Amino acid sequence: MTNWIETHWSLVFTLTLVLSNNACKADSAAREPASPGDAASAHDADPTVDHDGATDAQDRDGELADIESGTSTGSDASSPSTDAGDSDGSDGTQRDAEVVDAADAADAADAGVYYPSAENRSGERLKAHFIEASDGARIANGWHDSLLETPCRFAAASDGLVRCVPAGEKVAFAASYFSDPDCTIPVASVALDACVTPQWMQTYDTTTCPARISFYEIGARITSEAGFQRDAVTQACVPTTFQLAGAAYYEAGAFVDPAQFATGEAHFDATLGRVLVREFTTDDGAHAFLGFVDSAMNANCSFGRTFDGVTRCLPEARASVETTRFSDEACSLWVATESKSTATCTAPRFASERKLVDCISHTRIYETGSALSSVYAQNDTSCVQSESPPTLNDFQLGSVLEDDVFVEASFERPTSGPPSARLIPGRYRLLGGVFRSNAQLFDTVRNENCSFAIAGDGKLRCLPSSSASEFFYRDAQCTEPVLDVRSFEGCERTEAPTIARVYDRTSCPTRVRVIEVGDEVELDPVYILFIDGRCLSMSHPSGRFFLEGDEIPPDAFMDAEDVVAP
Repeated sequence: MTNWIETHWSLVFTLTLVLSNNACKADSAAREPASPGDAASAHDADPTVDHDGATDAQDRDGELADIESGTSTGSDASSPSTDAGDSDGSDGTQRDAEVVDAADAADAADAGVYYPSAENRSGERLKAHFIEASDGARIANGWHDSLLETPCRFAAASDGLVRCVPAGEKVAFAASYFSDPDCTIPVASVALDACVTPQWMQTYDTTTCPARISFYEIGARITSEAGFQRDAVTQACVPTTFQLAGAAYYEAGAFVDPAQFATGEAHFDATLGRVLVREFTTDDGAHAFLGFVDSAMNANCSFGRTFDGVTRCLPEARASVETTRFSDEACSLWVATESKSTATCTAPRFASERKLVDCISHTRIYETGSALSSVYAQNDTSCVQSESPPTLNDFQLGSVLEDDVFVEASFERPTSGPPSARLIPGRYRLLGGVFRSNAQLFDTVRNENCSFAIAGDGKLRCLPSSSASEFFYRDAQCTEPVLDVRSFEGCERTEAPTIARVYDRTSCPTRVRVIEVGDEVELDPVYILFIDGRCLSMSHPSGRFFLEGDEIPPDAFMDAEDVVAP
């Protein structure tokens, strides 16, 4: 068993933590890496990337968002969350951002730092939520449907209209399982120790154009291990086994009529010229900011850093560059690839290539070509014909788009603000408009970036981020946790971190403790705690390990509360 763990620990540990991370859906925005192997997904986050305008997967294809026809799914910031996100993924030090002094901050505020069109406003039914700190700093925190008493987010519903559909912990997502031999009754999985029993099940239908979301009532809990799923290659409905030890499974109940979800109409603010502000006004008078559209590129765009180090509004690429499969028999031309789980009726227009520079993600955008029926791969001696993985679609990789074809922006981190302000939001400048960052806050007292999370005392507070993670244990009983820090190409972490976030999932919702980092230790093996209680060893671990120090009192960090906008 030990050898198997040593060989396959990454996959097993990822699955274990995925189940564990779902334990309290209310902490869904507490974005620690899912596993050591996935740590790059947090560490490569760009301080200049803001998720205010994030959209669902089917809206990330670079096509112009025609919300009225349902192409755009709108903001993915859906519900009051416990963490606004560690978008820098760093040890708390903001990198490569323009520092703005107090005078400049005041001038910018007078000029309208918070672009008025980009402010969410409540209606009679839909309520815009914000996290507001004691000093007045605030960030958007999703939407709440007061009629259905649920958080909601804007997405294309099953009738093709954009609606504010249920979101958050009351929604379970359909797994790739079914309860019947014809694969017509979807099944959702929920962590055994989830804080809330879900009310709805969400399914994602990619057979329509555009893709749509359907909702069902949660049906009966499944007690048998026998189930069904579609074969990845043939799509035939075949028997499978539910892993009842790790999750609870529910059948889909009655279909939910989408008409009960609030809708409205889309419009675009063209004040900035080339980059349009995407907005949505609901029938009850609510006003939602959904992001940006580059009208010249005919594509949704969001802030990111290009290979030349400049922040720009980049088209949202659904595909990525794949460097191990090729479109030619000489194995010289990379392919673009997308997951079938997020594929839509249209081929992706753009593919992205990413690299880390000083732990910050940089992006290069390519055009994509036609779909590939076969690909090539390099073996030890030659280039041989191969097949795409059954879960992926491969496309020809087209020309690279030069960085300067995209609209340039800048990210600013004010170092001070009004006399009473402790937390200062970062902001973006784009074509003369100034937009508040929804993820970047700077604590002027502690001199560090922070994001909102539920602290150890149960209160919302702005907590610092860290490169250290608590994944492993130093003893065979898994009672003595240690912190680990991992380096990657482009992100070599030579300095030891001073603080770490530790996630306490024994409470609902999950609480985040901030602790000091202790002495570095050499460990081999380390131990992994599985959700079923097993404590198994892993030999020859990579990374650096540190002992846990004392907890920093929660009241050292600025407190906040969830508020409803007028």
